[in-house]
Amino acid sequence: DSVCADFTRPLQWLGLRNRRSDVLSLVEPPVLEVGVGTGTSLASYDGMKPAAIDLNYTLMHKARRRAITPDSQATLTQMDVLRLALPDSTFPCAATNLVFCTVTDPVHGLPQLPRLLHPHGKI
Repeated sequence: DSVCADFTRPLQWLGLRNRRSDVLSLVEPPVLEVGVGTGTSLASYDGMKPAAIDLNYTLMHKARRRAITPDSQATLTQMDVLRLALPDSTFPCAATNLVFCTVTDPVHGLPQLPRLLHPHGKI
């Protein structure tokens, strides 16, 4: 986790948190967040109650502490983006941030997301 923090801390300083909040203010609930990590993005959903997934158990454990707050009531599930066990056409929007650089097969993983979206859904 310290490696993750060491990597993202400079990005936060460069404005990632503000940019993420700007983008997430445009999403239509319910939203799926792919790669929730430690859950730092959860407060940016402003009460939307996102469904969030991540493969890493340790990061998900940390995210669970952030998941149930007055600002975020997320549902967290440990899941691999390469094997999404979710029904088709479930979400109008999927969000992902700094995830596909760590997915073992991003060329296979990213195309999995449109299956989960409503017609004309957005990533």
